[in-house]
Amino acid sequence: MSFIDRENERSSFKNNYQVNMQNNINQVYIIEADHGIGKTEFIREVSKYFSNFSLEINGEDNYQELSIFKSMVLELDKASYEHTYDDFKSYYEKKINNNKAFNLLFKVTALFGQALAKRKNLDINFESLIGYTVKYDQFILNAQTENLFEYAEYVFASVNMNIIFPHAKLIDSGSLNLISQLIVKYAGNIFIFESDNNDTSLKIEQYLKNSHKIFFKKYILNKLSGNHIEEYINQLLSDLKLEAKNIDSSILKDSIKKGDLDEIESILKDFNNRLEIDNSSKMRSIKEIILNLSNSQNAALILINYTNGKLNSEELTNILNDLDPYFSWEDINFLLDKNLIEQIDDTILMLPFVTNILNEKEFMQYLKSAVSSAFIRNLNKKLNKEYNSRYVDILVDYYLNNNQFYQLKTLITLIDCRLKNFNTQSERIDYFQKFVTIRHGLQKYNSDILVDFAKLAYNSNLYTEAMQFIELIDFIDDDIIFIKALVLNRCEKFKESKNYINNVINNYSKQSSVYFNLSLILIMDLIQLNQKEEAYSIYNIVKSYTNEVLYPYLIRISNVFCDDYLEKLNIVKSITDTIYKTNNSEFCGLHAIYLAYSYALADQPEMAEKSLLDARTFFGNNLLYNHMILHNEATIKFHKQDIDDEIVSLLNNAKITTYDEYDRFAINNNLLVYYILSDNISCFDCYKIVQELEGMLKKTDFVRFIDKIYYNLYFYYSKMYNMEKSEHYRLKLSKENILYSDTYKYKLMYETSWKLPINIKMVKN
Repeated sequence: MSFIDRENERSSFKNNYQVNMQNNINQVYIIEADHGIGKTEFIREVSKYFSNFSLEINGEDNYQELSIFKSMVLELDKASYEHTYDDFKSYYEKKINNNKAFNLLFKVTALFGQALAKRKNLDINFESLIGYTVKYDQFILNAQTENLFEYAEYVFASVNMNIIFPHAKLIDSGSLNLISQLIVKYAGNIFIFESDNNDTSLKIEQYLKNSHKIFFKKYILNKLSGNHIEEYINQLLSDLKLEAKNIDSSILKDSIKKGDLDEIESILKDFNNRLEIDNSSKMRSIKEIILNLSNSQNAALILINYTNGKLNSEELTNILNDLDPYFSWEDINFLLDKNLIEQIDDTILMLPFVTNILNEKEFMQYLKSAVSSAFIRNLNKKLNKEYNSRYVDILVDYYLNNNQFYQLKTLITLIDCRLKNFNTQSERIDYFQKFVTIRHGLQKYNSDILVDFAKLAYNSNLYTEAMQFIELIDFIDDDIIFIKALVLNRCEKFKESKNYINNVINNYSKQSSVYFNLSLILIMDLIQLNQKEEAYSIYNIVKSYTNEVLYPYLIRISNVFCDDYLEKLNIVKSITDTIYKTNNSEFCGLHAIYLAYSYALADQPEMAEKSLLDARTFFGNNLLYNHMILHNEATIKFHKQDIDDEIVSLLNNAKITTYDEYDRFAINNNLLVYYILSDNISCFDCYKIVQELEGMLKKTDFVRFIDKIYYNLYFYYSKMYNMEKSEHYRLKLSKENILYSDTYKYKLMYETSWKLPINIKMVKN
């Protein structure tokens, strides 16, 4: 097929490419579009201009740290056989003229080595290298990255190439960090990232946009015009030897509307296969075949369309038997024989062209209604007996696809449970996006449901998403004002939260609960902005409001105004029984974490550890705050002078599941503390942490704690004999009078941020 349209984008790309190639400048392009719009074909088309050799990096869909970077290095190694540089093994053989040393290095690079060994049929027992296998994985992880990066640097210094990442959304932060370093350092290369959404594009931009050593350009591809889509379809029909008159145009309606070329191609190929298989049939279209099915068979089709692979055969049969006692599995077999559905193991899937017919608004409305009622009733009955995340997901998707927002509202509690059971925050974000996408539809239905979803997002620490719902709420009441102020604070927009509260708080009596609650958030804003005197004055105004539900949280905050660690601890302990008597496990758990922090500061690490165990008990299966526990477990080890590799493991695991800037700062700070205390500051991992911290410092709104980070960076650069940067951070210190010294007065920052309940009634006795 010939390439269609994109003349302007192609011309722009070609001009940029040629100019920057002449100037030997690294080029980075993001090609962004919705799924199926034609990103891959566009990249394939512009690749014709390239003079360097190209590599396509396809990592696994597992989001594991450094997985994409490792995939890239493997591809670089494989490509060495066709080009003028050494493969990984030869590079290190030349680098180390000692067979024993080489073998050691080769084995240490285990994950890469395993892949290479498999390809070259080498028999290597990697684990024999280390006597204690418990720490083997962590040992390998720490050792391999530096070796792989060194090899990548060698390749990029040797040849110019074009690197294409077809699935940019799979690139983990660690890989992106290393790749961006290569992009900035070695000129004459082209990097193309294929992106499905703006979030992915922004993530890449954040790493690269501030570099003056590269040319950066993003192309956003819109769907093709109707005429160009028609041209595309005609080319496909010609290739498939299909006549347009034999195609039921309704099966392409939705795909054409979306501009999804991949889906159009898939439907037409499936349709063609269907015609080839069903040679005995004299029917001219799939629609006619469906219309001639029995009610039981069509009911099965409709149900499979609703659930598409999410229910097993037994579950499907139960629902269909409720609907029709005479339903037989032979009906399913008939649909399989007719190639209207497909079976993979115990999963029944719908074919795309059949889905398009069933989704027609007027198609068998009476039967759709009956099937949907039976299907909803069946799953809700099961959910009433026992929570099942799969059933929740099926119902959620059905309600969303059919705009049944009232029904969706009935699942709020179950959705809340679903979100909190995810292992990582990225999983929560991905899951919640389905609701963010339809928020304007929810707004048209009922603004009240927007409040429900704002609270739902807040409870799952999805603060940006919560704000997206709040911004659409078209009415203002006390509850909404409280929510907005609180979410702004949790979005780390402390100045905005402060200004918003100051604009509305005088509308309330100083004796009212609203006034107290807003004052509480305002104090939190001011503390983060390092305006403690103003915060303290507000505290003195409201500290007598002892009957307020959130009064214990005010007392907790008050310890910020104390300098003595034991006094701080006593303040927190004084409200512990009050909080533990509530019925809210989440906020009891959060308090237990904060109590652990207070115990550690007061040099009582054993009590701190006990409090963390209490926190785990309170949370149960709720993994939302697991990063806080892991983080504090690591930092308690600092207080016990127990400096070992377990600290790195705990902090890195915490980092995977964290969700806000404060926690990322704290974790990175304490990773740097570890490398300083273990005298391991020259390693590559330490360098990465320093780079990440410095990048975060450039754009943070936090003020209160950055002195601690300045101090650690000052000490790091002093020990690295970089006196220019050391002096730079020493001068930034606002309060500490630090002299050059071999003694490290290490500063830990592991305090967990405060989170207030958005539904105040939740914490009443």
